[in-house]
Amino acid sequence: MNELEGICYFGNIKPINDLSVSEVAKILRETEDHQTADQLETHFNEAKNGQFSSQGILSFSFSKFFSTVHLCGFMPLESNSTIVPAMLISGEKKLVDIPLTISLCGLHVANYPGGGTHNILFDFVVHNNHKKTPAFHYNTKLLARDGESVAIQNVPLFRNLKTDLGGLTFGFQTINLKSSNQEKLLNFLNGKSFKQGLSLINDTDPVLGQFSTMAASIASWTAEQSRNTKVQEFKIGLDFNEAQLSAGLSEGYYVIAQIPKSYEHDFDWGDWKIDTTLVRLVNKENSNKLMEFNHIIIGISKTL
Repeated sequence: MNELEGICYFGNIKPINDLSVSEVAKILRETEDHQTADQLETHFNEAKNGQFSSQGILSFSFSKFFSTVHLCGFMPLESNSTIVPAMLISGEKKLVDIPLTISLCGLHVANYPGGGTHNILFDFVVHNNHKKTPAFHYNTKLLARDGESVAIQNVPLFRNLKTDLGGLTFGFQTINLKSSNQEKLLNFLNGKSFKQGLSLINDTDPVLGQFSTMAASIASWTAEQSRNTKVQEFKIGLDFNEAQLSAGLSEGYYVIAQIPKSYEHDFDWGDWKIDTTLVRLVNKENSNKLMEFNHIIIGISKTL
């Protein structure tokens, strides 16, 4: 746990997994996904009457974003390494004051509200835990259909990030875009700066601060627009402490999966591995079996 744990980086709009059944059904109907809305209302009414098993929810598409939690695993840079819960790894103190690059390695959409191709605003934040610097946001627009991974691999988000013994916090939110009035405003997010990553070689540069503030404002404004839906929101503090309830900052891949709450106790990171070709999670024993939950892979490495 770190002193930034209580900071709200992503505004006051709740993600869809924190909404009620009626609120989620309304969102689904606004995106013309009436079939999923009907399934959601029907099966939760049956659950109230004791006629529906919580495990049975896994077969329905709404289970990928409603009543979910995010779990974070970690895999070292070495190939074929085992994924373990992030809370079990120790921080590498050799990374203190070393320039680091944080990359978006992969993002898989198992199911988002609505059909067709999803326009997704990915808003990422990084914050030094003890340095007196602001949190820095960076965002981009991504495209994917249900069951697809976005067409990016190992794209740098931040470069030359340095941290002290306090470590850092990173997080993200994803917003499913359905409103039509922000298309032109968001097109610039796929420009040259995204491909290069945002340099933090001088984190007191006012231009950097202005860029980050603009990115955070765009994400907040977008989340508030009618028909847009925040699907995922996650943050984690990484440090060099030996505390049992503390995730370590280390070179490797932080894998975040959005899973149903009813499946949380049965989930085992040891059952999964990263497909290094497609950069998404597959079953460890059967590489043809894709993880059918929304998941994101974030890489942290020394800046070259």
